[in-house]
Amino acid sequence: MKTPPNPLEQIAAAPPLEAKLALVRKGEAVSFEHVVAAAQPFLAALLVQQAKARVWIVCPNVRTQETMHNE
Repeated sequence: MKTPPNPLEQIAAAPPLEAKLALVRKGEAVSFEHVVAAAQPFLAALLVQQAKARVWIVCPNVRTQETMHNE
């Protein structure tokens, strides 16, 4: 039986995102601008998957922190 594709890997392979994630893998700081609130937990999952070290996600308030954690 064929394993279903991993959505995180598929999206990470998109050329614009792949270039930024390559910088993340090198340990460089990267800025992701214009990410809608609903997509932020997904982007955080991508970054955590690619990073070689600890990742800190700073939220502006407790409500956002809870949403990030739950998503």
